Amino acid sequence: MSSLVDLRIETANMAGTALSMMTYGVHITLFFSTIRLYIEPPSARKRDWRLLTYITILFCFATAGISTQMFLNHKAFIENRDYPGGPFAFLVDEVDSPMNLAVTAIYVVLNWLADGMVLYRFFIVFRCATLSIVACIVMLLSLIVVGSIFLPNISSLILNLWTNTSTVPGIAYLTLSLSLNVILTFAIVGRLVYLRRQSRKIGGPGCGVVYTSSVAILVESASLYTVVAFICVIACGVNSPLQNALLPMLGQLQAIPPLLITLRVIEGRAITRDGLPATLPWRFKARDSVLSFDRKSAHLHSLALENAAAKIPIDVRLDVSDIEIGEIQYPAETHAYAF
Repeated sequence: MSSLVDLRIETANMAGTALSMMTYGVHITLFFSTIRLYIEPPSARKRDWRLLTYITILFCFATAGISTQMFLNHKAFIENRDYPGGPFAFLVDEVDSPMNLAVTAIYVVLNWLADGMVLYRFFIVFRCATLSIVACIVMLLSLIVVGSIFLPNISSLILNLWTNTSTVPGIAYLTLSLSLNVILTFAIVGRLVYLRRQSRKIGGPGCGVVYTSSVAILVESASLYTVVAFICVIACGVNSPLQNALLPMLGQLQAIPPLLITLRVIEGRAITRDGLPATLPWRFKARDSVLSFDRKSAHLHSLALENAAAKIPIDVRLDVSDIEIGEIQYPAETHAYAF
């Protein structure tokens, strides 16, 4: 017969499974909402099929994770409900089983994919600078190395109250992933705020709206995962049974932020790679000039100057860093790949 403490832990574990299923339901809704935008009649919006591939891979891993997790719980609570010590004792004895390691491995790889989106956004917003490339590679390799080497420790986090496996590497991995998300998100937001300020200096208070929208989307998408991950780190650190309810949910929750951002990008509500200026700040002085430019190449493609006396139009080609101008006419629509 299970003790009262074990029964409470089993209850927390089942609550975690329920929360995980609810989060997976949100994932399904967002995934098919995004798919709907791809199968709608062709429109002016340019579709990036690489994004579709990315979110499909996320969905496949999330589905594999929840399926394997449910199968493991089925074995514990249905097939082995009379196991000596109860279902939770069965889970403790199976902590190093291939099935338990498979669940952890799926969610760890899903974490790499989700964090990879954060790294990609950081890489793009900072315009592919050498320092950003090095930083992204180092951080991604750190996650992969720690997650691969200490996979058994990570898989035992939910059972650390009853096993002798060290939880330090598992907590370190969670902390590393959480820190990466928080630091990079703050860096991206700071960069976008800077770009918004520069845009307003150039074009007035009405400019920079897209940057404000992108900041809101980033904060909105990252906030829930950050809060839950932070609570999980604390719960694991103090050996609280709360970790049994939150860790299964966290595995599914980490796929939501990149999917939210992808959906906003496809809807045209987020800034894209081509929406970022190549050079800032620009200076504008010529009051009688009108300019339009191709944001994909970030070069001027035409400059029409009308002589006040002769009324003769002049067409020239110039690089954006070589001219001071007065008014920018942006294209009506932005066709760009994902941010």
